[in-house]
Amino acid sequence: MKHFLLLTVFTFTCITVFGQDIYYGRLLTLPNPCTETPCLPGSLLCVKINSDDCVISIDSHWVAENVVVIDNNSYSAGDSVKIVGIISAKEDVLSNIFFEIVIESIEKIETSDIKSVHQKRSFSIRQSKESIDISFDTPTNGKILLSNLLGNILVTRRITGERNASIFINKLYAGVYILQFEDVAGISEGKKVIISAH
Repeated sequence: MKHFLLLTVFTFTCITVFGQDIYYGRLLTLPNPCTETPCLPGSLLCVKINSDDCVISIDSHWVAENVVVIDNNSYSAGDSVKIVGIISAKEDVLSNIFFEIVIESIEKIETSDIKSVHQKRSFSIRQSKESIDISFDTPTNGKILLSNLLGNILVTRRITGERNASIFINKLYAGVYILQFEDVAGISEGKKVIISAH
């Protein structure tokens, strides 16, 4: 049996809907997105997935407290969770972009479980003069980062539910770079990339 306090939201524009996937993250509370004028005070239960904060939606409603009980299990801010759901990017009345996740199922996990998922994730790269093509074993959520040897991030590519992604390198100087993948568990070990003169 489900028990939770609901907040019905009024106005926002859906921009992009990503496919259903499995997401790992940590619950937290954040201020309400501004869905009407004047903006409503208060906070919502959200989940941090990778570096994005997603408002949790259950049965088409947002959770307006920092604890929710679903199927006799209590979830609160600070819990690490595995969620099956659909993420969409939306725009509020002030033209700010925010993310919402419609939850199909949720379960508590240990933080170490998030790290083990991250450690199992592997990727391969194929390079041309124009781009670096990255392939993952499974649909993946996170960011691809390309840095110089000083640690400065030069290219960031966000991926959501993708197995393949590309970053364009034709405007970068010749040299040695480090390619990494970042998700909720942290940043992977880097792979060295050598870009030759164009």
